[in-house]
Amino acid sequence: TTFAGDIQIPLQKKLYFNNANENIFSNVNGDLQINARTELRIKANSNGYSSTPLELYNGGNVILSLDQDKSATFAGSITVSDGAHVGLTITGSGSSHTQGAILLKSGTSSTPEARGQGVFMFNEGDDVTWYTGTQYQDADTWMVARKTGTSFDSSAATDAQAFLKINNGGTATFAGEINIPSKITHVGDTTTWIGFDDAADTFRVVTNAAERLHVNNTRTRISNNNLEVNGDLDI
Repeated sequence: TTFAGDIQIPLQKKLYFNNANENIFSNVNGDLQINARTELRIKANSNGYSSTPLELYNGGNVILSLDQDKSATFAGSITVSDGAHVGLTITGSGSSHTQGAILLKSGTSSTPEARGQGVFMFNEGDDVTWYTGTQYQDADTWMVARKTGTSFDSSAATDAQAFLKINNGGTATFAGEINIPSKITHVGDTTTWIGFDDAADTFRVVTNAAERLHVNNTRTRISNNNLEVNGDLDI
């Protein structure tokens, strides 16, 4: 049957399909409820257009678009809140460089080169916003930063809040102290290091796996037959 006009469903009345379990119901609140016997399937008829997406509208605007590549595009924010300790799990597959990855991509307007991309973490108990990602006003610098406050604060992505920054040349800048449990080893030269690996209150310099300088609370020892001093040496 083909209707030339609209079909109206009064409140608390149903439009049935194959049987009583498959219907469209207008409940007492005026909400439209779709009931299916086993699973609900909504299909977009392309009418000859292979790329026609399935779109959901609200107030005349598209709020969700689903295409034939199984990609979903949301027009606004997505809130995941199910009360579980893990609110969102992403499982990836394929043979590319990553699996289960998240792409954060800037737009092309409003000076994107000055806007960061990253992840904010706000804790209601500690009243603190942590941020990890690229930096505001320098989107080619990666950072870890922290901003205190009773509400979420996006200024955690600014240089003034940075604890650690790594620029595009690989140089790392720390805002505070660096705690090293053992030693710093020269890349590509594993027998050369400076460190604190011998004992507490001890500092050593090692080259070619041999100790050259040893400093502790009571003495400074130079373990090398050749000591070269350029300038005065007062003992």
